[in-house]
Amino acid sequence: MENCPYEMTSSHGMFSKHSREKPAPCRPWVLVEPRVPRAVYSSRPSLTCLGDDIVAIIADLLQHTSPSSISSLALVCSNYYRIARYAQHRHLVLDNTRDTQKLENVMKSGTPGAIRHLEVRGNASNGVISRLCKVIPKMTGLKDVTWSATGIPGEVLQLLRKRPSIRLHTVAYHDHGPYGSGILEGLQANNNLVSISVDFNYHSAEECQRWTRPLKKVLLSCPNLRNLTLDSSRRRNGCGCVLYSSPSEYCGFGFSTEERLPALEELHVREYTFGVPALESPYPNFHLPWSQGYPLKVDERDYWADNFDWSRLTCLTTCDTRFALKIMPYLTSLKEFACINNWGPMKTFYEQVPSSLESINVPHIATIGLQNLLRHRRTLKKLTIHQEGYTSTWRERAIDAKTLITIRDNCPHIEELSLNISRDGEWPYEMLDILAGFGSLRVLKIWFELGNASNPVQPYVNFSAVGSLFKYLHEHATGRRHRLTKLEIASGWSPALGHGLPGGGAFWPACNSSNFVCILSDRDGEAEKGIFSVRCTTLSQEQNEYLKRAGDGKEDLNCQFSKNEAFRVARYGPIPMRKWKFSHYKRTCDNLASWRITMVELYQGVLKRR
Repeated sequence: MENCPYEMTSSHGMFSKHSREKPAPCRPWVLVEPRVPRAVYSSRPSLTCLGDDIVAIIADLLQHTSPSSISSLALVCSNYYRIARYAQHRHLVLDNTRDTQKLENVMKSGTPGAIRHLEVRGNASNGVISRLCKVIPKMTGLKDVTWSATGIPGEVLQLLRKRPSIRLHTVAYHDHGPYGSGILEGLQANNNLVSISVDFNYHSAEECQRWTRPLKKVLLSCPNLRNLTLDSSRRRNGCGCVLYSSPSEYCGFGFSTEERLPALEELHVREYTFGVPALESPYPNFHLPWSQGYPLKVDERDYWADNFDWSRLTCLTTCDTRFALKIMPYLTSLKEFACINNWGPMKTFYEQVPSSLESINVPHIATIGLQNLLRHRRTLKKLTIHQEGYTSTWRERAIDAKTLITIRDNCPHIEELSLNISRDGEWPYEMLDILAGFGSLRVLKIWFELGNASNPVQPYVNFSAVGSLFKYLHEHATGRRHRLTKLEIASGWSPALGHGLPGGGAFWPACNSSNFVCILSDRDGEAEKGIFSVRCTTLSQEQNEYLKRAGDGKEDLNCQFSKNEAFRVARYGPIPMRKWKFSHYKRTCDNLASWRITMVELYQGVLKRR
């Protein structure tokens, strides 16, 4: 397989191209029969004593925790090579419209039986679908299919219906144009469907009902549905800054006469407008928004709360505070909760919810109250205190050292932590020392303030600084039961769209925000030495490799990426407004000059031909 242009990657269990050049012809596939391994020293303990079944379980664990180690196991002998390759092929991803070659390689390698999870991204071509339909029956261990594209082909659905034990996860989204027939209709009465995410926007009630009516039939006819994500928002105008007015007609699901959803385990309602009963008014044409044609005499939130089974719900995300409080008494199994807006008396929810939460997501500590947070201290494993968007009170609402110490000392099981942390002229080493003392912390995300366009907050967040912060956390770790394996640092974020036309500096935050991820090596020996990698998520692999080599060097005028704005922000930090505007003006002039030169050359070429 040395000359084959596709290789099996250990991190995703899939084939991937590693060369941009035209690949050389592959050698013919030859399947080597694995030989029974023998211990070199029979008097010493050896893996051969465990048997292949136990080694296969260990290989699956290695693939999940240390992909590089499973690659090393594959080099031991032919038998362990076979076991390792099976572990690496548990998850197959098709992310190209022409992935027939990948499917061919799976068949030739003899690993279709190893696949447990099949994921299809994007709209696959007819050739891929045809080949996939021939391979799926050979995936004898298949348990989950994730179809991350709107509209699953009928032939694929038909194959899955023959194997009801396979769990189907899919999406349906549409951000412009009319509803396409067949997007949701094919999913009705489907026993495979376990998870569905629906995302659409609308202008009129009629547009909305084209989605909610077929979706309602899906929800009522799929008995194994356990995970529902819904986001139905009103459409903005072309530039996205003007929101259309709310229709007076009701355009929701309209559940009635004891119609109910299946017993959900996860519900994520990003945006959905619940219906309200029409009010009697002396004005015959007066209607509250979303009330005209609403079939019930009670608020739709009350109907959902009183008629649906909430006893199995473990995860809830909503932006509707009233809805969360309505169903709160029935949430006996809830483990994760996030209220996007957190308007209203949300402290009541955290104080009275009948279950102890493992995951909490709030914009600031005042939303929940420290005592209500500590009520869940024995089970809390994931905590996010992050306010989306920048406001004048951002720094005051960022977590302080005293509160963070209280959380650290009283919540010993926190494994994932995401926080807004302020800084002013120097890195917040006091906060970093406190964070280094969380005994179970594995994943940490910090949002730093970007500041205003004329004076970005210093010190700047850049590639080299993030690596130094991750190293600092490891060097100052005390009383840890687990290592910090991942650090993510974000500087700024894109502002939410408001109303009206954007000003000249409206795009400065988006252009100067950055996001970095540090990953500790998954090999124990390297992790002990503190070896880790740093990556900027907005840059390509080649650009990240350049930054690793450059370190904290000076300006390199010969750098091939020096004109890339995202690269410069990742290397040096945010660009102040005046310099940023000048660079944009210069780039526009350069593009205009280049366009003029091209047009002159084309015109001269035409004259010569004449």
